[in-house]
Amino acid sequence: MKTLLSILLASALLLCASCGSRSGKIAPYRWTELSDDVDSLTLALEHGFYDYHPLDSLEEAVGRLESAAAVSGDSLAVARGLYWRGQLLNRMGETDSALSVVSRGIEMVDSARTPYDFFRLRGLVRQYSHSIGAESYREIDEEARFYAGIGDKPMTATMYINLAITLLNLGDYDKSLRYMEQADDINRSLGFDKRVAKNKINIASIHFRKGNREKGIELLRELLDSPEIKADDGAYNLVLRNLYVYTHDLSYLRKAYSGVAGNDNRRDLQGLYEALLSEHFHDIGEQDSAVAYSRLAINNINYVDNFAHKSMIMQVYADAMERGGQIDSALRYQKRYIEYSDSDYARMQQSEVLRIANLREVAEVMSRERESAQNSRFYFLGAIFAVLAVAGVVYFMLYRRQKRHEMASRDSRLEMEKSRRSLLAMMLVVEEKDNLFNFLNTEIEKMRKENSIGAAEARRLQNTIQTHLSGDEDWKSFQQQFVQIYPVFVNKLLGAYPGLADSYVKLATFIYMGLDNNRIARLLVIRPESVKQARWRLRRMMNLDKDTSLDDAIRALGSD
Repeated sequence: MKTLLSILLASALLLCASCGSRSGKIAPYRWTELSDDVDSLTLALEHGFYDYHPLDSLEEAVGRLESAAAVSGDSLAVARGLYWRGQLLNRMGETDSALSVVSRGIEMVDSARTPYDFFRLRGLVRQYSHSIGAESYREIDEEARFYAGIGDKPMTATMYINLAITLLNLGDYDKSLRYMEQADDINRSLGFDKRVAKNKINIASIHFRKGNREKGIELLRELLDSPEIKADDGAYNLVLRNLYVYTHDLSYLRKAYSGVAGNDNRRDLQGLYEALLSEHFHDIGEQDSAVAYSRLAINNINYVDNFAHKSMIMQVYADAMERGGQIDSALRYQKRYIEYSDSDYARMQQSEVLRIANLREVAEVMSRERESAQNSRFYFLGAIFAVLAVAGVVYFMLYRRQKRHEMASRDSRLEMEKSRRSLLAMMLVVEEKDNLFNFLNTEIEKMRKENSIGAAEARRLQNTIQTHLSGDEDWKSFQQQFVQIYPVFVNKLLGAYPGLADSYVKLATFIYMGLDNNRIARLLVIRPESVKQARWRLRRMMNLDKDTSLDDAIRALGSD
């Protein structure tokens, strides 16, 4: 009896120990425990992606997890398998396929009952779809608070880095740096030295944006010798890319390019680097090399999912076609470049408000001038009768000639003001129309990818939109009206700098009108950073020294 009691007591203690060993969560993460196989493979994949295991090893682990999930029949386990399949596809460079997979996964989880799985999948959907803006920031902030609340330190640090990157792009460098430092503190406490090392790339970017160029370059050069960075080909390549951007040292770009050349899984980066090489050779006057690299870049554009990189490739190829005299091809790829450029609906709304306000101002000016003209005519008629009564026909004719001269001068000023206001209104209309059409084009493309619209119907709608996008006719109309108002400027510009490309004539025209970089970017449907780069090239073409303002030099051309 005592023996039996001892056995039962021991069994009870073992059962309690077994229950206590399963906390319900997979530390240090907070995945819900599902089964021994699924849980162990989940943790193995967390470590495998962190330690940059070979793709075949990761592929084998993901396959085993998917098999275990299928055997269990648990939809949450299947969704977790889709999560890791998406991570693997993204690591292989197949971002579109990764987005499709994780989008299926998020449909299988419940944001209320399984918020952790939902947020992990939602984060990948946002990452792979390149979501930006206020809604994206709201999601990241929500996830950061959630992970911090449940004690998931690794994901809390990841969200802090995502918040920091968003703030960095908005120009809030100090707050961005604080979030980066908080993330590093968490990762150091966990022993995640590789993440700390990799985050120095982001910190270097903050120093560059704050104007501390030397500190940024120093950090990046230190990273080239970091074992953690060398173990991650993607991170190492990113360090080389940033060093080229900030130093313009071609050796960094060549090394980054050689690191991805011949790798079919990195054709997206091949296209980007070929565009950068084309741009470099164009700047130093080696046009054959510039054209050759631009053609290599355009061959890889279908593998590029970053809209900014697509835009650069399209712009570089359009420039190469234009320099080669292939104007039709240049125009076609310039239009495709506009399609790939980012569109911001909120910005379009601001443009619409400005357009309406400007048109209203034009109407008010015209009304005041008409009233003034009517009053002038009334006084003129009174003067005619006075002249007839006092001085006769001769004095009347002289006086009438004088009044006609005054009215002609006033009408000329009115027409000048109307033309100037119409020019501004035309700019805003073109800007609003192109942005709206590009927004619609993006939405149609999204609907096509989501299979909510047929491919043929999507192409038909996109072709219809394409025919309404602004092109040479809009620019010619704008230029004709501009020349009426400022007849001296364009002739003097082309006389001083013959052969200046049409794109730089446009840029100089907008600078002469006093538009800032943000407004120019919206009119040309490019990023403000691209405007800064174009301004720098225009300075070189005009051979301006560093102490001469580009704006002052351009405005001086319009003076008589």
